[in-house]
Amino acid sequence: MNMHSRLTPSQAAFYEAAKARGIRKLEAARRRTPTPQPSVQKVKAQTLALVGFSLSASMQIEWNHYRSPYFGNSEESGAKNTMDRIAARVLEGFPGVDLAKIKGRERNRFFAFPRHLILYTIHQQRSDLTFPQIARWCGGRDHTTVMHSAQLVERLIAEEKLEAAIIQWRVDADVRKRRFSK
Repeated sequence: MNMHSRLTPSQAAFYEAAKARGIRKLEAARRRTPTPQPSVQKVKAQTLALVGFSLSASMQIEWNHYRSPYFGNSEESGAKNTMDRIAARVLEGFPGVDLAKIKGRERNRFFAFPRHLILYTIHQQRSDLTFPQIARWCGGRDHTTVMHSAQLVERLIAEEKLEAAIIQWRVDADVRKRRFSK
């Protein structure tokens, strides 16, 4: 519509009605959406002895409807494994590698291969998380790192080379262990 043209009275009325309908829809949606409200629950009155002081009652504060997906804790995942638990389970098969090194900036194969497996496993088991969320959990990496890990492991599985790659990693780890233990 040309900036210099004027609206007819019927066009202006239609425009104002559409604005009012949109505002009413937004207000109705806002009323339906629950806002996180702290709920206070009283816990049994207990006496706690802390360095000579005693407390006779305690309170517990919980936030309803609030979960952070960046820490493996989304709405749908109440009963699911967190990313840390999944990583710990994968790392059981890789002695000498800890989660701090996986999330760190190490780029050599000794840490990169277990990282690929962890990122792939998290992606498979936690479909509610996006690539950027998983990448941020893994030391603030880019989402393409998670995509590459998923593609790499899927290719190894398709070519039936995953077990061979794990065995090769363990052989290399033994060589590395002997070399650095001297």
